[in-house]
Amino acid sequence: MKSAVLVGIGAGSYGGITDDARTAIEAAAVVVGASRVVSSVSDLIHGHSFYEYNPERILEIFDSYCESSTKSGKNSHVKICAALFSGDTGFYSGATKLYSLLVEKGWSVKIFPGISCVQYFASRLGTVWQDWHLVSAHGISCNLGAHLRAGLKTCFITGGDITALSIMEFLSSRGLNDIEVSIGVRLSYLDEQIYTGKVSDALGFAKKNMTSELAVVLVDMGVLNAEYGPAALPDEVFVRSEGETLVPMTKQIVRASVMSLLSLRDDEVFWDVGAGTGAVSVDAARCAACSVYSVEDKAEAILLEEKNRAKFCVLNMEIVRGHAPEALVDLPAPDAVFVGGSEGHLSDIIRTAYKSHAKANKESPLRVVVAAVTTETLVECMEISKELEGVTCEVTQVSAASTKLLGRHHLLRAENPVFLISLS
Repeated sequence: MKSAVLVGIGAGSYGGITDDARTAIEAAAVVVGASRVVSSVSDLIHGHSFYEYNPERILEIFDSYCESSTKSGKNSHVKICAALFSGDTGFYSGATKLYSLLVEKGWSVKIFPGISCVQYFASRLGTVWQDWHLVSAHGISCNLGAHLRAGLKTCFITGGDITALSIMEFLSSRGLNDIEVSIGVRLSYLDEQIYTGKVSDALGFAKKNMTSELAVVLVDMGVLNAEYGPAALPDEVFVRSEGETLVPMTKQIVRASVMSLLSLRDDEVFWDVGAGTGAVSVDAARCAACSVYSVEDKAEAILLEEKNRAKFCVLNMEIVRGHAPEALVDLPAPDAVFVGGSEGHLSDIIRTAYKSHAKANKESPLRVVVAAVTTETLVECMEISKELEGVTCEVTQVSAASTKLLGRHHLLRAENPVFLISLS
């Protein structure tokens, strides 16, 4: 039986390795891992060592060693191959994929976990990490705004395009200079640096002291407004007027139906076209960790969108000023689209959305919902759906009424019925 061990070496320093991990490394005939990881435990390695972090390549090295040992007659007893990983093997680790590959090939595999950088960071801050929202931005794309939510403490493991500095710059650009953050650099090493303070001051720290893109960043947004759950917000909580101008807004009952029809998911791209006050955009940004693009061309509406975005701290909502469909051309391809206002360009807006979606070769069908108060718009949607190959059209009419107190009696006051046309 071919035998392998997957070993987490902790935050990085030699002293943070568990006794089990130390024993496993010392007993291994072959040790493989990223150069930084292998070098940090070189004193414990008595067998052959290789620098490699790709799971497929590690499996090849293990297989090659076993094959050469068999041919030379040196495998009279089981010799262990070890793969080393920074941090903990169960926390955003390459150990997961390597484990599956080894088991599939008939290897006997044992795992020795390590202390993750998050655990270490929390201990240095003198706090717990059980209530943190954990996000890996280590060498992968990451939507900052989708993970930075009111009421949450979000911890980022950085490395790549997302750095401690870029996170601070993003928070500052959204006017959150007074939010408290903590930054940990070179954790567990002798030159370890930990900073805790406001974003405005952390910007300076990140610019002067960040010698590596690798860092752990904790953003405490727990103090911000998290009064409401993820459901559609009440109409009265939105800012609706700029001076004497009252900007049209999709009502709560309709917005709730729209969110249900759109069924937004994390990491998706959503276009809100003709966004008005931004009510649909705000609800969308709150209901999923998606990227929301709120498209509007009227200056007074843009101001309201900015105020409502700030009020509910939805950092994954981007405001795009311009006329549709022209303003849509350079946006990331959508997974879902809501059209609340089209100014006579509905067909072109829908065609643009489908063209962008098709160009991106997305696996799931595009979901489009159009709000209409006239039968003419309803007919136009049905006609455009016939032109789009494989697209179906379903219509829902939302008719709502709410009570109004008249003396001692409650009378029902009807709202205008709205057609919600779903194209998918």
